[in-house]
Amino acid sequence: MATSLIGGLLALVALMFSAPISMAASAVKVGLVDLGIERSDFSNLENVTVRTMAFWTSGTVEARKQDKTRARSHGEDMVRTLVKNFRAIDATTPIIIYVATPFRADPKTGALKLDMDDLTYAYNWFAHEGVRIVGETFVGPDSDDQHAALRHATQAGLVVLASAGNGPEHNAVPPFPAAYDEAISISTTALSAELARETDRNSYVDFSVAPKAISAIAYRNDPEVSSLQGSSAATAAATGILGALSLRRVVKDRGDAVMLLGCVARPAANFAGGHAWGNGVLVATDIGAKLRTQGSNAHPCGSAV
Repeated sequence: MATSLIGGLLALVALMFSAPISMAASAVKVGLVDLGIERSDFSNLENVTVRTMAFWTSGTVEARKQDKTRARSHGEDMVRTLVKNFRAIDATTPIIIYVATPFRADPKTGALKLDMDDLTYAYNWFAHEGVRIVGETFVGPDSDDQHAALRHATQAGLVVLASAGNGPEHNAVPPFPAAYDEAISISTTALSAELARETDRNSYVDFSVAPKAISAIAYRNDPEVSSLQGSSAATAAATGILGALSLRRVVKDRGDAVMLLGCVARPAANFAGGHAWGNGVLVATDIGAKLRTQGSNAHPCGSAV
């Protein structure tokens, strides 16, 4: 990564505030690596601040069209899914979401490609801002640079949750960065409750997220956004869940995170009578309901959860 410094110097940090937070010191900070959230409005999300990092030469991606008058970006759906799942467990704590878009557009084709220097710069930004938990919604092929960047992130104290992909016909097999040992691999269940095809790669999946936890499921009849029911949204949901749980137990590293998610997840074999791999299925509404019956100071891994 000889050009890391150059990549960093090219970074443009744009701060977007959806609502002022007067208790920033007590806010939970989480990170998200996504295609971006340009022109998105989060003013209706109470106690949520969204800060974004883009790069000078990053390409822009046309937002998925929800209707003729309004456009919604992939990143906006991921932010809202993250917040929805956080709020299912904790209704009031302020959240600061740091969104990085380390993708560069090919000058000839316009296709977006992950830029490793920008990704490393983004990890440094997260760590500098005090972020501990990061969700990554992208999937790509294996690369030494990408693995090195992830190792750098974990050494900087970040816990990375990564998308397990949406099946062999759509994503790299196996999926990276989810397949790296340093990441926590997140999949989703299909609408009918059995695990989606991507979870056939059982050695890479750590947790799955139930469909009702993914806000984009409500739009599944819209062909422009139906793909958002995949594991990118599941990863955003799991990031929100872990962020909320971190209020009750400190998450220092991947081991802490896996333990914490594992003790609140439904056993995979018992989920809707289906077969699953990994450590279980995460359902934020169930976790929140059980924690509320125990009180505000209850440990997430208490016997009632």
